[in-house]
Amino acid sequence: MAKFAKVSPKKSEQKTFTSDDITETLNEEGGKAYTLPYKERLATRVMSSLINEKKFYGDNTAALLADIKECGEKDPEFLMKLAAYTRNVMYFRSSPVFVLGHASLINEVKPFVRKWTPRIVQRADEPAEILALIGTYFTEKGEKAVVPNSIKKGLADTLKKFDAYALMKYKGVGKSVNLYDVFNVCHPKPDDQKQADLWKKFMNGELESANTWERNLSAGGKKTEGEKAEIWEETIPVMGYMALLRNLRNFAEANISNEAIDLVVEKLTNEKAVLNSKQFPFRFFSAWRELSKVATGREDRGMYYDGHPPASELARVLKAPDKSNLRKLIGAIEDAFEISIKNVTQLPGTTVIMSDHSGSMTAPISDRSSVTNMDIALVLHSIADKLSKKNAGIIFGERVATVSSEGISAMKFIDEMRKKDVGHSTNAYKAFEALIRSGVSVDRVILLSDMQCYSTEFYFRSSLSVNDSWKKYKKIAPNAYLHTVDLSGYGTSQVAINDHNVALYSGWNTKFLDLIAQVERGIGSLIQDIENYR
Repeated sequence: MAKFAKVSPKKSEQKTFTSDDITETLNEEGGKAYTLPYKERLATRVMSSLINEKKFYGDNTAALLADIKECGEKDPEFLMKLAAYTRNVMYFRSSPVFVLGHASLINEVKPFVRKWTPRIVQRADEPAEILALIGTYFTEKGEKAVVPNSIKKGLADTLKKFDAYALMKYKGVGKSVNLYDVFNVCHPKPDDQKQADLWKKFMNGELESANTWERNLSAGGKKTEGEKAEIWEETIPVMGYMALLRNLRNFAEANISNEAIDLVVEKLTNEKAVLNSKQFPFRFFSAWRELSKVATGREDRGMYYDGHPPASELARVLKAPDKSNLRKLIGAIEDAFEISIKNVTQLPGTTVIMSDHSGSMTAPISDRSSVTNMDIALVLHSIADKLSKKNAGIIFGERVATVSSEGISAMKFIDEMRKKDVGHSTNAYKAFEALIRSGVSVDRVILLSDMQCYSTEFYFRSSLSVNDSWKKYKKIAPNAYLHTVDLSGYGTSQVAINDHNVALYSGWNTKFLDLIAQVERGIGSLIQDIENYR
């Protein structure tokens, strides 16, 4: 573990910045775009990023670090609120930890670090991640690693909320920094004798290992199918919602009993459990898709499927687990997804939802995930489809196509949209041009995209961009709102966000739907929501 020394404070000069400084620029595709004020730019990066994962257009870590530094110097407490908001409202884990670790090294932010750390750090492995990040920051520069007192005190306060199970589950033995190191560096003071005894037992190695499914499966070496099924059946009653959702394919392939399947279905569709699960909506679709592969024997090939499956698919169909249990699990995911979105706030009037189906959107959000930005867009599209009684859906790429959920479930609607082939380009302006040609005045347009859209000047000398087309449409519907949802955080927007009735959101959950209602009532925005976070 890195050795830590004392910190020497430095002063930074405060600067001013206003949204009036928004200027026209070019995005990663050379299309017309607009700069963002520093708070919006940072928020979109933090709320749409898995740290240390490459995006379609490369790694934006350096840009994120520059934004953290700028925000920390200009509005230090906003930086802490953003991290807490992203962790607790938007349900991201890695990016808030990254922000907190780097923010704790900025002198202007240090007075706010202790207060906000327990709000940001929610899992017992996160304190060690923060210390490792701080150590790496210094050692990569060839300097002696230091931990500011403010983050030591904040992490010491945070350790008080973890019970024996959390301490043992996330002790992190074998990692560069583990939970034992955190106790040794932060020296937390127990609130009472019971907590003191717990910590003493933990540090002395006297606590029993946490009863987790990972431990149970790995104990005793390789398992037969029957042994795996038995372990799953013993563990399912105590598994959390996320663990259940992520292991449905494992349950099916292990051929667990009908009784165990019924218990999984009961837990998955428990309304209180669903609403408290804090899952990204795409997690439901990802689980549904994995089980569909098992049920059909086909690996998913999305909109580029050529209709000629390999011969091995027949073997997979014949070897597939009990179809009745698979149908139960698939039905349970569909029901759980419907429960998770049933409380969408209804808005009056007509909504048009436009989803980006371009090549850049097919990039996975992580090297360890098959989920793409397109999946996220279409899942959110399916949910936004319930926003108002009158709506229309458009998918854009090289071309545009209309989509409708009429007569099918929300989950099947996502799957149908994924199979649409509109080409690889990012001609979002064509979706707006289609709306203009309809001549219909709508109340709002929701644009779900990585915001790296083409302009016609990319190919031709004449210019037609999302912004140009939106201005044309405003002549038909002068009171319409444009709600842009940034799913990748490259730091630009397609329309200047200080324009009338234009709003910017980010993230991979449904929070933007609540904010839409606020924005249209004139009482809020994404940044205001963060600033009001307590």
